[in-house]
Order: sequence, then structure tokens, then C-alpha cells
Amino acid sequence: MNENSQQFGQFLHDRLREKGWNLEKLSQTSNISIAHLEHLMAGNFEALPPAPYVHGYLHKLGNVLDFDGEAWWNELKSEGAVKTSGSTDALPKNRFKESPATPYWIGGIALILIVYLVARFAAIFGTPLLLVEYPPREITPSETPEIVVHGSLRYGDKVLVNQEETPVGKDGEWEKRVVLHEGLNTIEIEGRRFLGGTSKVVRQILYTAPSTATSTLE
Repeated sequence: MNENSQQFGQFLHDRLREKGWNLEKLSQTSNISIAHLEHLMAGNFEALPPAPYVHGYLHKLGNVLDFDGEAWWNELKSEGAVKTSGSTDALPKNRFKESPATPYWIGGIALILIVYLVARFAAIFGTPLLLVEYPPREITPSETPEIVVHGSLRYGDKVLVNQEETPVGKDGEWEKRVVLHEGLNTIEIEGRRFLGGTSKVVRQILYTAPSTATSTLE
């Protein structure tokens, strides 16, 4: 025990008395154990933890008791009251300190996106839903040389009727005028999408031209 450590102990005692605190109050405020505070006030630095911890204690006490903890540290260290650990005295790093975690909201957004993609996979990447309202059957008779093929498309980008692109409305409705030749007419309708597959529907129209009645006057 040297003179400087005793002087610091007396100084700490005086600061406590000025504050009207006891050791318990000081321990709660500084987060330093009562046992270590008792050794500091007794000037018994040999019983304290290694120098970096003592350095930290002096800083904490300086903050709560309004004195220059660094100045006292330098004086005690220069007089050999505490053993130094090297050219730089600092508290050892906490090996168990958790590294900053990835913000939770990023994980939450990723999870929502995954759930959405799974739920909407068919709608986004699957086969388009092509409905043909007319002709209604695989083979439909007609007595007119021209018909309007129409229907709707869901989850698709374009409709082709006999390889000719047909405009699709915002509501998914589409129609195409087709000229028939006499006999059996095959109509191929395709629904396509950029990221998905193709739906195809084939309809046939049996066109029979109306007969023309002729009369001969004898």
C-alpha cells in the first residue's frame, strides 16, 4: 500500500460524504461491487482485479462523483499503486458480446414474399386460364359465312386465334372475327403468358351454305 492509494481512499471517502451517499448507494449507481469499493477506500489496490478493470472503476466513479477519474488513474499508475498491463490500459473486450443482428424487418419482408410467391405460384408462373365462350362445343354448326370467336383470358398476356394475335381487354375479354369456308373449319385459340406456359383450345365450325331455291317457268 502506498501513499497515493491511501490519498485516493480518503478522497473517495470525502466525496461520498459530500454527496450524502453510502457504499450501497455508490455500488448501485456505479455498478461496482461493494467489496471492490471497500478495497478502493482502504487503498488496498492489491486486492482489486487487474489494472484495466481498476482503470474502468475510476472512470465510473469520476462520472458519478464528479471528479477526473483519468487524472487519478494516471497518478496512481505513475506511482506504482496499480500494475499496468502494457502501453495501453483498457478494459478487455467482452468475448460474449452479441454481434449486431440483422434487422428483424428484413427477415419479415423476406418471409412474406416467400409465402406470397408460394400462394401465387400458379397465378404468376403457371398456365394461363383460357375460356372460349363461342364456339361453345368442339364442333358447332353454322349457316353464316362469318362468326365472332370470343372468350376470356386470366393470368395471361396474349391470345392468338389461328396464329393471329387478338387484343385482350383490361377485363381479360377478347374476340376475333373469323371468315369460314364451306365445310369443316378448324379454329385454334392459344392463351400465352410471358413467364408461364400456353393454353390451347381447338374448336371446329361446320359451315353449310344455305341452299338457293330455283324455279323454272315452263
